[in-house]
This record gives sequence, structure tokens and C-alpha cells, in this order.
Amino acid sequence: DELSDDDSTELLIFYKNQSKSTSQKVNEIKFWLAFHFPAILKRLGEKKFSIYLKDTYRSLSSCGDPKVRRSITSSFHVIATLLGNNCGIHLKDIFLKLLRDPKMEVKEPLLLQIESILCNFNGMEESQRSSFFHSFSNIVSDLMPSLKNWRVLSKFVEQWAHFYKYYSTFQIVEQWIPLLFSLMSQSVAPVKQAAINSLCTLLRQGIRNNQARKSLCNQLTQEFIQSNKGFSNRMLFLDLCFKVASTFSRKFYKEYFFDAALEVAQNPIPNVRIKACILLPIMKRMCKMPYDSNQLRKLNNCAILYQRDLDKDVCLHSKDLMFILKRIETANGGFEREDDLIDRRKEEEEEDMFKADEKEADEARRKEDEARQEFRRKLAEKEQEINMKTKIFGKRTKVFTTNDINPNNNSTSTIHEFKLSPRPTFQRMRSMSGTITRKKMVESEDQQNSPSKERLPSPSLNLMARQQSPKERESSPPAFPLLRSSFSAQNSKTRRYSADYSKKSID
Repeated sequence: DELSDDDSTELLIFYKNQSKSTSQKVNEIKFWLAFHFPAILKRLGEKKFSIYLKDTYRSLSSCGDPKVRRSITSSFHVIATLLGNNCGIHLKDIFLKLLRDPKMEVKEPLLLQIESILCNFNGMEESQRSSFFHSFSNIVSDLMPSLKNWRVLSKFVEQWAHFYKYYSTFQIVEQWIPLLFSLMSQSVAPVKQAAINSLCTLLRQGIRNNQARKSLCNQLTQEFIQSNKGFSNRMLFLDLCFKVASTFSRKFYKEYFFDAALEVAQNPIPNVRIKACILLPIMKRMCKMPYDSNQLRKLNNCAILYQRDLDKDVCLHSKDLMFILKRIETANGGFEREDDLIDRRKEEEEEDMFKADEKEADEARRKEDEARQEFRRKLAEKEQEINMKTKIFGKRTKVFTTNDINPNNNSTSTIHEFKLSPRPTFQRMRSMSGTITRKKMVESEDQQNSPSKERLPSPSLNLMARQQSPKERESSPPAFPLLRSSFSAQNSKTRRYSADYSKKSID
């Protein structure tokens, strides 16, 4: 039953007072407060956590006693589940701080329940979510060398199979696959098996790019078959083949692992050949006549070689192998068994995933083409703007680069050089503005026609406009022909005055 408001207030006051206790048994009191914190939160509800309990929970998680912090981490997944979608708002910083704790005993409970904790942080906003999971992956990368307890490590690695819900294909390939490869090469057997299980799940569910999936399969073949790291890697590859056969469809296995498994089955180490005797019947069930006749022939030849093997144990296992292979009937397109129906369902799921990969790739290419076209459009608009300004104002040669449109582009940009037109002529000036003064143009014309250096001042446009009466202005045609005729008359007078002056000077 829900507590009344008065009872809830009394419980909160008592709980907070105990957390601030200064008695000699303060660490023991805080330990029991941390132990009973999930019950307090469940009784009071999530709404009162941010107001009354968040500061208390933060102080308990920062307590100097490792036992108190371990008590907090042991129940952290319960607190995260009770808070639900608001878990990221209240517990994100506390969780990352506890993962960085110097004591391994404090971090181990978090690692054992990591999947139930992370699923509650997945409801945050996209920016906060990506930042949080990026920080988590960096902390795990720093944590792995110091994690020596193989039981905790194996359970922690098994939960990596769910990381495809939180990370993209690129992040899985760049951050988590290298860690799995290192665990498969260096850890103990239970950790290796956990790494294989997580790798196969991520390979099927997490890596959504078909090209990345193919390259990873080729990398597995090179790492565990073609390398010279001992027979343990060949044994581990056979374990991987068992897991791939149960996880993927027969078509996927035959495309990437069938020939590699037959190559490992002929290894000179007897233990590898003995383990291959268990895998060969599973591989024969995958063959479908007449499409896989070549692969079936190779498998039968390998089984015959085991009967002639020099090792006694291999010969003993080969008898059981031949008995099982004779009882297995290869599928020929007739009646489908139950395992055939399951395999067909897996194959359809993989084809859907491959189609989804192609759709994502096509969508990415389409967005790239649209961005390129948008850039070209902006570049054309910029060029058109510069050409327009050139026609109007006329300036010197200008160098224009593509960085004027995209300043964040650090690549070498194409340089476009535009040679601008010369200064505008008289007709262009007349069309652009009706208020241009005529004084300088008259003076330039006098300089060309007059032989003498001394010239009479020419009347300006404003002076000639004042010489006309208002009635003449109304009845007169447009100003430019009138002004032009008056200017020509004035120029003829100027030339006559200059000629008379020159005659007087000669006399």
C-alpha cells in the first residue's frame, strides 16, 4: 500500500538524518542505508527521488568505505529499473564515476548486470545517448587489462552480444570487435567461449553492412587458420564454426566457413582432427544435391583419410564418423524437415538484412549526391552574383575560390579567375544614372580639340538648368538632347574665343 504524505515525510526525514550521522559506526549505518535504498525508492516512488533522495544517493556512492560503494553497485540495476526512462538524467554521472572506481570489488557488480543497466540508459536524447555510450566504451577499454577474475570477465563478455542495440556498425567494428579478438587469443577457455558467442551475435545482428561482414569473416580465417600461433587457435576456430552453424543459415556457412573448416580438419595435430570428427556430420547436413556436390566430395574424402590415419584415437573416432555420415541423407529439394524450415527462415532473415544494408547504402549515396548538387547550385549562384557585380561596377581582376561558399572545407579548392570588364563608357554611364555631372566630360573634350593650354571654364549642368525658365522646362523635350546641343554650342564658342586670343597674341 502507498504511504500517506505524513508517513512519507517522516520516513524521508529519518533516512536523511541517518545518512548525516556522525557516530562512531557511521560506515556501518551508511552500509545499511545503501542496502535498503531500493526498498525506500520503491515505497516513495520515482517522483520523489530527484527532490529528496538524489543527493543522499550521490553521497552514499562517494563514501570512503568500499563496502558502502559495493552495496550501492550491487543494487544499481534495481535503482535504474525503478527510475525507468529518467535513469539517464539522474544516474548517468554516478554510473560513470562508479565504473572508474579504483577498487575492482566495487565495479564487479556493475559488470555482472551491465545489460540490465544499459537498457535503461538507451532512452536518453540522441546527443546525450551517444556521448554516454562513447564514454562507456572508453572506460571498458581501460578496464579490461586490470580485470583478472575470469568468472566475472566471462559473464561480462557474454552480455556484449546485446551491444548491437546501443552501437552502430562502425562503432562495433572499431571498438568492440578488436577487444573480442584479443580475448579469443589470450584469455582462458570460458572467456574465449563467451567471446565467440558474443562475436557471432554481433556478426549477425550488429554488423548491418554486408561488406563489413565479409571482411570480418576473412579476418577470422586469416587470424585463426593462416597464422602461426599454435594449434589452440585451430581448436578455437572449430568452436567458432559450431557457433556459426547454429546461428547463421547454411548458405552463409557454406559461403564463408565450409572450405576453411575442411582445411582445419586436415591439421597435423591429432586433437584438431578428433574435434573435426564432430563437426563433419553437421556440415554434411548442410549440403544440398546437386548444388553442393563438390563440397560433399571433399568432405567424404576427408572422412576416408581419417580411417587411414596413423593416430589410434583418430581412427577410433573415424569409425563412429563413418557410421553417422552413412545415416545422413543429403537434401535434394524434396520433403523439408523441421531443421530445413528453420534454416529457410534464417536465410530469409539474412536476405532481408542484406536488402536493408543495400537500402542504407543507396540512401547514403543519394544524400551525398544531393549535397553535391546543392554545393554546385550555391557555386553557380555565387558566380552569377560576381558576374552581375562586375557588369555594374567594373573592378580589377578578382580571384574566387570554392571556400567562399564552404569555409569549413579544408581540402584544396578549385580557383576560378574572372576578368572583369573595363570601366563603363559614356552610354553606360548615361543609362545608369541621370544625375551625372557633365563638367569633367566637357573638359576632356576641350583637351582633345583645343591646341592651347589655357581654356575658359565650362558651365556646369546645374548652371545651365538655372538659365531656363519654368515654362521652357515644361515645354522642352528630355534634358539630355537639350543639354547636348547647348554643350556643343558652348564648345563652338570656346573654340572661337581661343582662336581670337591666339591671333591677338601673334599680333
